[in-house]
Amino acid sequence: MKLNKKSTYIIYSTLLICIGLLIGILTFKPRVDKDVSAIFLQTFPNVEGDMVTLNSLKGDNFTIINFWATWCAPCVEEMPMLSNFHSDNETKGIKVIALAVDNKKQIQSFLNKRTLKQPILIVGPDGSDLLSFLGSKKNALPFTALIGPNKNLLKTKMGKISENEINLWIFDEFKEHLKEIR
Repeated sequence: MKLNKKSTYIIYSTLLICIGLLIGILTFKPRVDKDVSAIFLQTFPNVEGDMVTLNSLKGDNFTIINFWATWCAPCVEEMPMLSNFHSDNETKGIKVIALAVDNKKQIQSFLNKRTLKQPILIVGPDGSDLLSFLGSKKNALPFTALIGPNKNLLKTKMGKISENEINLWIFDEFKEHLKEIR
């Protein structure tokens, strides 16, 4: 039995649509919306050695927690953008917290060459437990988590994040969490 061109086109089109739907279903990631309030009870040292509770650094609207290390090239690349995002948006109740899965000496050396505006805390090897708690399956860096005003985990990203992605998360996908900006 020989198929004409129109029948072949319909079969291939249907097959491609089915494959696309299957890929969409398999890769769909629902909103996380997990209560992560326990993370804000954690206390870690800053670069000066002072112990700081994450709760004292959180934003009223959103908190972006970024796990990084000085030896991680994509982490280093995104740090200036995260620093600028933090300083541009902290008055809107949106804050960035950088959690370094590194040691104090490496971080101090790194910061001697750069000026970063977001708070930086040293989590060291404890960072692996925090990464897992926030849903990281691979303990790879960089890892970014968006936490809403009710301390619910809204979104995560493994790998380098862009300012456009953060803006889409906050000002589009989760804009209902934004309180009136003063």
